[in-house]
Amino acid sequence: MKNQELLNLLANYYAIYIKTHCYHWNITGENFISLHKMLEDQYNKLAQEIDEIAECIRMLGEKVPVSLSKMASLAKISDPNENLSSSFMLKDLYDSNINLLEMITKVFQSYLESSNLLVQDLIAKLVVSRKKEIWFLESSLSK
Repeated sequence: MKNQELLNLLANYYAIYIKTHCYHWNITGENFISLHKMLEDQYNKLAQEIDEIAECIRMLGEKVPVSLSKMASLAKISDPNENLSSSFMLKDLYDSNINLLEMITKVFQSYLESSNLLVQDLIAKLVVSRKKEIWFLESSLSK
């Protein structure tokens, strides 16, 4: 069911939102201010996108999960690890965003042949947004 794919996407967005917010609180190091601010920008953007996905689901006539346990049961993005170094936090977020982009792409492909412009438009915006955040994270990783 296509709407289930959107529910799963919402849950994974929620998981990466929590991970990004937790890493925002726990990041340290010489680039603390810039990384702290970048992660704040990212979790704020994720919050907006979560709202857009949830509203899309509601416009399709579905209910969205209302419990953290239900969200967690649908999500595949791993939990944050506060014991990671800053560089490993960034790498974890990078990998998680790559995984999320793959999920978004699969949802897009499943709606591609439908005439549902609401979902197609939303997914196209999410792809662009995640690619930008991946670029930011990749550029912040130590080479």
